[in-house]
Amino acid sequence: MNGIARKFRKDYRGVALAEFVIAFYPLLMMFLVFSQVAHIQMGHLMFRHAAIVAARCSVVSTGPNLPGKWVNDNDKSGGGMGDSECKKAAVEGLGYWNVSMGGPVDITSVTSSYNSGDQYGDMTTTVKGTFNCTVPWAHRLVCGGGFLGLGIGPTTHAFTYDVKLPHEGAQYTLE
Repeated sequence: MNGIARKFRKDYRGVALAEFVIAFYPLLMMFLVFSQVAHIQMGHLMFRHAAIVAARCSVVSTGPNLPGKWVNDNDKSGGGMGDSECKKAAVEGLGYWNVSMGGPVDITSVTSSYNSGDQYGDMTTTVKGTFNCTVPWAHRLVCGGGFLGLGIGPTTHAFTYDVKLPHEGAQYTLE
């Protein structure tokens, strides 16, 4: 037994391979995590752009005083295109980052409201959506799934963005 132990102490074959295997996995995971975080940040920028597009749509095309609506109408949905059309505008603002085009960002809702009930004041548009994390191995670590991706959980990241812009519509009066 003593001779075998001495033989293994003198045999250095495979040491470089063992060191490579030990060092490679943490470095690979670090690279993949950084890639996923960068992908999420790019998705955040695209989502923010889509929210601004939706807010611009809401400012000029929704409200109670657009042509076709009476000034004193109690229906606060207003004339114009409405939130559903502004959601379409936001989706178009995403371009290839939209889920329907194979991208990772999905816009789930667009809502617009006047601040303090002033129909000529600022309008706040809230856009909600999700980002589908897709980088292998890192998506569970960054976007959910527990410690080292061993748990079960969603691999999406939720976005909510509020944009506040001044009302751009004309002040129509009923004569």
